[in-house]
Amino acid sequence: MRHLYAFFRHKLAVHTGLLFAVDSILFGSWVAHIPWLKERFGLDEAGLGIVLFGLPAGLLTMNPISGKIIARIGLRNACLIGGTGVTLCLGSVVSMPNPYFVFGALYFAGAFNALLNVAMNTTAAEIERLEKIKIMSVCHGMWSFGGMVGAGVTAATIALHIDPRFHMAVLAIVILMVILRVVYILSSLPDEFKGSSQALAKPNLWLLLLIFVGFSVNVGEGIAFDWSAVYLKETLLSTPSTAALAFTLFSCAMMLSRFTGDLLIARFGSHSLLATGGIVGGSAMIMLVLASSPWMGLGAFLILGIGVSLGAPITYAMSMRIPSIPPATGLATYATFSFLGFLIGPPIIGLIAKAIGLRYAFIIVSALLLTSVFATRGLLKKSS
Repeated sequence: MRHLYAFFRHKLAVHTGLLFAVDSILFGSWVAHIPWLKERFGLDEAGLGIVLFGLPAGLLTMNPISGKIIARIGLRNACLIGGTGVTLCLGSVVSMPNPYFVFGALYFAGAFNALLNVAMNTTAAEIERLEKIKIMSVCHGMWSFGGMVGAGVTAATIALHIDPRFHMAVLAIVILMVILRVVYILSSLPDEFKGSSQALAKPNLWLLLLIFVGFSVNVGEGIAFDWSAVYLKETLLSTPSTAALAFTLFSCAMMLSRFTGDLLIARFGSHSLLATGGIVGGSAMIMLVLASSPWMGLGAFLILGIGVSLGAPITYAMSMRIPSIPPATGLATYATFSFLGFLIGPPIIGLIAKAIGLRYAFIIVSALLLTSVFATRGLLKKSS
């Protein structure tokens, strides 16, 4: 497609996309090694959950101040520090001597990644503004692609019995070289964010509506991450291999939709696609509730991937265009609160499922996504 050709021909755009990709490759690789780490330290499910909470704890600590840090050090330095920090932390986490050090490494990985997340999304928005091209959705598509590559390559290293500590160390070295190259290329981009931001903005109605939409989308994504395989295996009685396909189909649908997203946004508009995504995502959750076979469940998760795919690139871009709020501050505020949907949504659904069953708990997710359509209409009225 012409917009993808333009993206990969544009030096600043493609290198920003690479930053999204290597970040996700790193996380996709680390996640695939979690079972090995669990077995290495003899952790039960509760112990593993406590250790893994280090990552979101670090992210929630850094998100409120990431905009202020970017204002002080600039976008390029934030990309360099955030990218280097998360690479060193995740590259070494499997080599930590005990679970306490693992928690610490994950905490700092979450903090550095929060800084990188705000910096690279702000960079993409700045390239869009200065170069008059649309790249945000493709950049998020690169993130989806990177996660699949990371998980796939790691699966191959596991099959070849390569020590995870060696694998992650080599990967970290390669990613560090890519980050240094990206930051060098981005040095040609004017840095207009020094001294232009604060920690968090006081949310106005516009930002509150946007946070609600983002929260709903993140709950939908979190359900696919945490509950897709469980739902197919335990509720729809599929085989383990079929259950694993659910998240793969969800991820592929999300990646392909994001690669075409900038073209669709230019043609149909952000608000229309955001509302349509809420309807499609909510309908997919209803399909899951009504599903009577694993194949219907797989189809529903594929449709859910399409529905939530453009939520992140659209809302991230919107959060940096809110009147009277600096771009990095708007993004940091939005990311801090909307990401709670990804963190607390799936556990809450799990608690509800314990009382009424997972099938019926999904009705709540459907209602949330469908309600976000009305919030999107409110955003449209505010923008007009």
